[in-house]
Amino acid sequence: MTDREEIIRRAVSTYGIDAQILMAIEEMSELTKALCKERRTRSIDDLNVRSKAMENIAEEIADVQIMLDQLRTIFGIETTGIESNKLNRLADRLEKHEPCPICGPFNKHCAEEFDAYVPVSSEGDIMEREAKPGEEWVYHARYCPNCGRKL
Repeated sequence: MTDREEIIRRAVSTYGIDAQILMAIEEMSELTKALCKERRTRSIDDLNVRSKAMENIAEEIADVQIMLDQLRTIFGIETTGIESNKLNRLADRLEKHEPCPICGPFNKHCAEEFDAYVPVSSEGDIMEREAKPGEEWVYHARYCPNCGRKL
């Protein structure tokens, strides 16, 4: 057993399963908050603000990784095979990637599908839920999750 594994095991036995599951949830929430803050600071020219946001993300990723290791210990789960399968699936999706014709970064393979009638403008923009005269309603259409346009 490595030092890391021993520390992980001791943390679970010392603080308890329920406390560490709640701590994992808290740490994931803190990472979510750090990622949201980074998005807000992208347009700020102050390098100190940007640097602090990036340092915070790195710290929260480390906290989450430690908690993920504890969750694997708590539940007796090995994820290496599952992670490998998911990475292979991601690689397959990346091979098929075609940029959105409007905004570029997204494509029809990752576009959101709606199983409902959705009003759209003639340009393909998603409109308000109430249809106005002349709007087209489409069923099970695909939309780019980045720009919201019909693909």
